[in-house]
Parts: sequence; C-alpha cells; structure tokens
Amino acid sequence: MQSKIHDFTQDDYQAVVDIDNAEYPDYPGTVEEARFQDQARDPKCRFRRWVAEIEGRVVAYANYDQWSGQYHPRKFTLYSVVHPSYRGRGIGKALYAEVIEALKEFDPLSLRSNSQESRPRAIRFLTDRGFKEDTRTWESRLHIDEFDLS
Repeated sequence: MQSKIHDFTQDDYQAVVDIDNAEYPDYPGTVEEARFQDQARDPKCRFRRWVAEIEGRVVAYANYDQWSGQYHPRKFTLYSVVHPSYRGRGIGKALYAEVIEALKEFDPLSLRSNSQESRPRAIRFLTDRGFKEDTRTWESRLHIDEFDLS
C-alpha cells in the first residue's frame, strides 16, 4: 500500500506526537507542547512539515526548519520520523524527496539532520543520502530515586 503525502494540518498534531512517542518513549511529548513549540518559532526562520498517510492514518512526518540561534537564510535542518510499525515501506524516502524538492526554491547552502546512535537505521538513511557526522553529543541521566545521598 502506497503512502499519500500532504502538508501538515492542525488536525495532525496528535498523530505526530504519537509517532514521536512511539519512536522516543523515554521522551514522551504532548500535543500542547508540540503546538507551543510551533507557535514559539522565530518568524524569520522557514519551517514546513508534511505527513504521510496509509489508509487515512498518519504514519510518518518530515519537516525542514531553520535554527534561530545560528540563522542563515540558506541553511536548513531536516527531520523525519516513520512510525516503527511502518518502516521499510519507502515512506521515509518519499517524504525525504518531498522535502528536498520543496527546498530547491531556497537554493540551500547546507542541510543538517541528526539522529541518536541507538537508531542505526536512521543513521544509515542519512549516510545513504550523503550526510556525514560532524558533531556528537552525549546524554547523562541521574535516576534520583536510585541515588544514594549518603
């Protein structure tokens, strides 16, 4: 079954949050948080999001964005997530093609993305498209309920 791609609408927030929560269960989000982040975007920064549907169900999304902290009108960040149950069907490839096509009008100088080391499939997706690692970050967690204060 082929996916249908369309621009993100206000009705798609719950599905996008559900996809993120399935992919990143350690970082659960809410629709309210997602709406707030979108509303708080710096207006000078370009942003556009798409969703992919199969049989009327949103199963993936992708977007381009610009980071206001290092703003340049021709530098973009790409991001996409396919729900774990729908991987391997070409949905990510189709969304990526949609995003790249839409970016052509801006004649980008650079495209960036990111992934976690624990997501080798996502890293392979990016490297297959010419992305190269240039930064690595680490996460540290302190489980307070397990910490011995003595």
